[in-house]
Order: sequence, then C-alpha cells, then structure tokens
Amino acid sequence: MNWLDATIEAMEVLGGKGSLKDIYKKVQEIGHKRLSIEKCDTWRCTIRQTIYDHSSDSESFRTGKDIFFILDMVNGA
Repeated sequence: MNWLDATIEAMEVLGGKGSLKDIYKKVQEIGHKRLSIEKCDTWRCTIRQTIYDHSSDSESFRTGKDIFFILDMVNGA
C-alpha cells in the first residue's frame, strides 16, 4: 500500500467526500501499520501533497490521474 492507495481507500470509506481532518483519520485507521505512520512525522503533509498532486483543482497538479477535486462548500455542490 502506498499513500495514494490509502487516500483513495479513505475517500471511498467516507463516501467520496470529506474534510482533510476526516481523511487523515481514515488514512490513519487504514494505513497505520502498512504505511508505518507512527514512524513518519510528516504523514499529514504527505496525504495533503498526494491529494494536491492528483487534483487539477490544485496548482500542484502533476500530469497523470486527476482523482480528487474540491467541493464548493459555499454553494453546496
């Protein structure tokens, strides 16, 4: 399992949407032992960067899979 797989799985468990706090909690539950989260001080930053790298809504988007997007919480989208 890698960070992207854990983040995708967390989003699936959350029904396809969630705040960063929700995503962190689920990734921690899912990947605790498989990703050695307790040995990584920056795991939350890694999850955030993984989301940004795979979202065309982000300035950090890299070519490749456009998996994540930002919900418009103000307009209820």
